[in-house]
Amino acid sequence: GADVVLPDWQPLFLSALHPAYILRGGDGEGPDAPGGEGGRSVDLQFFFLVYDLGKAWRLANGLARPWVDNCDLFLVHQGKLHRATTDLVTGKPIVGDEATPGEFIEAMQLVEREAHARGAFSCDVETDAKDSLDANLTAIAFATVDGGLSATWAAFQLVPEALDVARALLASGLDKQFWNRIYDCIVLPRHSLPVAHPISDGMLLHHAAFPGLPHRLDAVGQQFLCVTAWKSEYRKSTRNEPELLLYNYKDAHGTILIPEPLRDVVERHKTTRVYEADRQIAGIAQHMREFGYWVDRKEQARQSTIQHARLDYMRASLERDFAAIEETWRDRLARNLAVYQRKKDPDEFM
Repeated sequence: GADVVLPDWQPLFLSALHPAYILRGGDGEGPDAPGGEGGRSVDLQFFFLVYDLGKAWRLANGLARPWVDNCDLFLVHQGKLHRATTDLVTGKPIVGDEATPGEFIEAMQLVEREAHARGAFSCDVETDAKDSLDANLTAIAFATVDGGLSATWAAFQLVPEALDVARALLASGLDKQFWNRIYDCIVLPRHSLPVAHPISDGMLLHHAAFPGLPHRLDAVGQQFLCVTAWKSEYRKSTRNEPELLLYNYKDAHGTILIPEPLRDVVERHKTTRVYEADRQIAGIAQHMREFGYWVDRKEQARQSTIQHARLDYMRASLERDFAAIEETWRDRLARNLAVYQRKKDPDEFM
């Protein structure tokens, strides 16, 4: 019951699932499972534990560094341009001092210079709707591995020179990193911000590296980076404009940091061609989403009949094959489980 005495050198703590929790089977695998697991299987929980341990090892050996919010945040408050800053008491973003248009332009130009020096940058948008064809911009973030900027759409409209820098950056020949490009690359051109190639998609890259894992940006971020679950933190916040801007920046910064370790995994798994194929298909899907596509209803019905027949055949085959081994399988499973002593079993349970 005594308090844990922490060392005076202020170590960084990383949270992880307790191994005993995983061994007990967690809280189930359904979508409504308690504990916020959202249907994670035991195998998946173990997978994340291994990555948490690897992340702690890399941090201890200087191969990783804690997340730092190195960013400029701009918004319009009471008709004037302001910065967003951090409250020293609560640690949460709040409306800060008034800013000049020159400061906004200079911050945007700094990101532009860093992007040209690195050869790549990331972009993330916040909107007021899920449908990319109807959504209105509320904030845009640009980031490099060095840091970045997030500003409300109202701030960009108030300072058109900063918007011109953003437009030039998106039209440049630099590699542009998005997380789910199909959404962002439809919303931006609708607001007179066309996006030129090359375009990369971190979500597709993660799918090529880990096709069975969830592809939510903050979940992937915690897999590789020393960062908190910023999306969950934002959902539990008041969601005011300063908090939105910091959330938007973290999305953009995570989008530019994550691909480097993902590319290493893709190369080891030899799925680079999978990613390239997905990237090209995403371009087609984006075009289809913007302009629609023609569907031959007769061919659609024919394909549906063929695919349902295949599913029925596979289902019947699996049920037949399993029936042949079911009794033996259940007997062996019961015997394997019976050799393990559980918490409430007496010492002489065997």
